[in-house]
Amino acid sequence: MAILTADPVAYQVKGVVAATAGSKVAVRVTEAFTATPPVPGKRIDQGPTAA
Repeated sequence: MAILTADPVAYQVKGVVAATAGSKVAVRVTEAFTATPPVPGKRIDQGPTAA
């Protein structure tokens, strides 16, 4: 999934679909990465699986 913000940054997140309800979807995020400079691809999540 790509996360778009009003700021000039982008993120990539990885996870699994946790639930659906009509047209809404919940995703359990397991990893998050920055997709913009200065360090594209740097893992930024602080979850229990963070290295």
